[in-house]
Amino acid sequence: MKLSKQRKMIIGVLALVLSALAADRVFLGAEEAGPRRAIGASVGSTPSDDGPLGDGAISAAGMSVPMGESLADRLRTLSEARGLKIDGVRDAFVVSETWAPKPEKKASQAGVLRVKFAKTHELMAVMPGKISMAIVNGKCYQVGRKVDGYTLVEVGRRLAVFERDGKRVELKLPELKLPKE
Repeated sequence: MKLSKQRKMIIGVLALVLSALAADRVFLGAEEAGPRRAIGASVGSTPSDDGPLGDGAISAAGMSVPMGESLADRLRTLSEARGLKIDGVRDAFVVSETWAPKPEKKASQAGVLRVKFAKTHELMAVMPGKISMAIVNGKCYQVGRKVDGYTLVEVGRRLAVFERDGKRVELKLPELKLPKE
């Protein structure tokens, strides 16, 4: 069986990863690795001297914090031990008020969207009839098709009507300018 170039690359990458793992375990001291070491190192502390299977507590800043507690509880205990006041600190995971939509501005936002739609879309041609069509920004749309969230609902002699959330927007054909003789 002949190996493809892609399979050779995959085998090479796997060999590289396995050799890096072996070098890490053999030469870089795997005896100190593990969850207890990682937790102790992340807080700037070391595991307690209770032995490898002690009560699961770590010692940080001269205090004992059980490992069964949540991160929030451990941080609160640590801040109390250091005398930090965290009452006025904003929660970093709460969505900012500027990102959350305001319900009272929803109507005005819809108006802004309608104006923006009318300014960014140019009606170039209409074809009223059984199968009404309109050409907007160089693309042909039948009644019922959507254009940027607005549905084409009606085509008249010189206009096309789009609707979104019960609000209508009319696009009109530009006035014809005939050359003077």
